[in-house]
Amino acid sequence: MNSFDLEDFKGTNNVLLVSSPHNYDFTLSALYKVFDNNRTDFNQRDIKIFHLTDLNIKKPFGARIPDSSKVDLMDCFGVPESEFVMILIGKDGIEKLRTNDIIQADILFDLIDSIPPTKAVKK
Repeated sequence: MNSFDLEDFKGTNNVLLVSSPHNYDFTLSALYKVFDNNRTDFNQRDIKIFHLTDLNIKKPFGARIPDSSKVDLMDCFGVPESEFVMILIGKDGIEKLRTNDIIQADILFDLIDSIPPTKAVKK
């Protein structure tokens, strides 16, 4: 993958960007447990998770995204490298949530379920 563009997910996926100042910290470990314990629910809601940390953006379970895309995304969303941040981008490409704490899965799912589909994503 040579570049990462949020437009590729517009209309089809909710995107959860996660930034942490360290690859291995308690907050991040707890968050990955939330992902693992709710994988089916994340899939049902078309949520793609990307992790911005250190020099890479990566899906929690694999693929690497170029460093240049990490810098662009962090600049675009004003994400400081020194803080834990979660940002939910809706299928319409608009930021729906920003938090410096781990959000409970049911609260995240309720938020996503309450967002009315845009014309581009209605089935």
